[in-house]
Amino acid sequence: MVEVTPGEGEIIGDSVDRRVELLAELDEVHATLSRFGPGRDGADRHVHRAHADVFVVLEGSLTLKLEDGAERVVGAGSVVSVPPMVIHGFGNTSAADVWYVNLHIPGLGFNDYMRGLRDGVKVEYDQFDPPEDGAGVRPASELVVASGRAIVDGLDIILGDDGVLEVGDELVVNPRPE
Repeated sequence: MVEVTPGEGEIIGDSVDRRVELLAELDEVHATLSRFGPGRDGADRHVHRAHADVFVVLEGSLTLKLEDGAERVVGAGSVVSVPPMVIHGFGNTSAADVWYVNLHIPGLGFNDYMRGLRDGVKVEYDQFDPPEDGAGVRPASELVVASGRAIVDGLDIILGDDGVLEVGDELVVNPRPE
C-alpha cells in the first residue's frame, strides 16, 4: 500500500484560482488533488472508453457537466463514479473553493496526460470528445453519487470522517500523517 500526503506530490499548476497536484501513479489508480476557485471551469464534456473517472469531494461543491447540457452539483463527502462512456465534465460554479481528489481507475497514463497539458506537449490518453452519433454512449443515470464510499472496478473507496481517503489496498491519501 502507498500512503501519500497532499503537499508532497508533483505540482501541475498552482495559481489563485486553481491548484493541481499529482498524488499517486500506480497501475491500478492515478490520483490528483485539485482546488478550483469560485467560477473556475474544469474539463469540457468528454468520455473515457477504458476506465472509470472518480471524484471525491473534500470541501465545497463540484459541478458535474452531463449529457445534453445537464448539470449536477455534488457536495463535500460525495464519491462520484463515472463509468466508461458516460459523458461528463466538471467545474466549480459556486462562490467558494472546491477541493477534490480525482481518481482514474485504472490509471492508463493520466498523470502523463496532465504533465503534457502543463508542458504544452500532446500526450495520447483515454479521453475523447463525445461521439457525435452517440454510438456507445452510456446514459448519465449510470453515474453513481455516494456518500463517503463507493466500489469502483473492485476497489473499495472510502472517505473517512477524519478526511483519510482509502482506495482499496492500493492507496491511502492522508491529510494528517502520523
